[in-house]
Amino acid sequence: DEVKEMVFTPTKPGTYVYRCGMNMFRGKFVVS
Repeated sequence: DEVKEMVFTPTKPGTYVYRCGMNMFRGKFVVS
């Protein structure tokens, strides 16, 4: 297992979806 760090600074509220290149791992950030 390898740890990766991601920096995310949203500029407005909303739902931000992310996924890996193969679409095997996915999730979302909900910013209010």
